[in-house]
Amino acid sequence: MPTDLGPLFPADYTGMPPHMGSHDFTIWQRYHAVYGGRYLGYYFDAAVGQGAEIPEGTPDKLARTWTRLTQKRIDVIGIRKDAVWIIEVRDSAGTSALGAILSYIHLLRNDNPFSLPLRAAVLTDHSDRDMQSVMRDYGILLLEV
Repeated sequence: MPTDLGPLFPADYTGMPPHMGSHDFTIWQRYHAVYGGRYLGYYFDAAVGQGAEIPEGTPDKLARTWTRLTQKRIDVIGIRKDAVWIIEVRDSAGTSALGAILSYIHLLRNDNPFSLPLRAAVLTDHSDRDMQSVMRDYGILLLEV
């Protein structure tokens, strides 16, 4: 199944993004209040990848739902004039945030609906020096708010 971005939200959207937890939403609000004006719009909870194999015997009308539910989910895709930003929102970002963002970059590149360059960022309230170094080496922007 191809990338399923879902609806495009306007850049000034301040509501609770789909499937974003309350702690992540607090981090997102702090970021968006300062940097939201740099974006043209957002996709939240965008599905990428193929998802799990559809169980044998699944009716056709449920197969698409199964795939959508088992695909990997990007917290935020931010659209800017010059690039598309894949943003993982994570409290106390560590190795699991790194693994997630690297997976999302790979999967979105495999089925990229955008004509702009892809960029990646981890948005967090806290990280440590090790993660700052590792993410920098992978070309991932680490944003602490």
